[in-house]
Amino acid sequence: MKKLVRVLILVLIVMLVFGKASSISANNPNLPLGQTAYTTGEIIVNGVEIEAPRPSVTDGVIMLPLRPIVEELGFDIFWDGNEGRIDIGENYMLWIGQPKFSSDGGLTIREFGPAPEIIDGRTFVPISLFNYGFTGYSAKIEAGKVIINILS
Repeated sequence: MKKLVRVLILVLIVMLVFGKASSISANNPNLPLGQTAYTTGEIIVNGVEIEAPRPSVTDGVIMLPLRPIVEELGFDIFWDGNEGRIDIGENYMLWIGQPKFSSDGGLTIREFGPAPEIIDGRTFVPISLFNYGFTGYSAKIEAGKVIINILS
């Protein structure tokens, strides 16, 4: 319990000293590198570096540009403007500005965070979506690069 309290205090101090990460823009080429919370901007999908906007950071969470990644993974992606919903392939759904996600065509809705957001006209989602939302994929930061792979 004492260890948890110390960790929480340390996190609060870091947040106060360095400010909120949510102010970092997806297109800011001057993100500080060498920190685990930031990336070099490179996104590798199944061993191929893709052309995509630089990842963003919202409330300390790395946010990735959705369309170029899911298209590289072989999914079709559709926007339903009436619902504010993005359909990915036949089964996956998520909603802009709402921390909810479905992996079974909308039968089951799960919450996750932060919510998908639009930055400079592009949808960004938390990196964890590729670990816990999409079945059979893994996402990680390695040497500053975002690495997304299909699990064998």
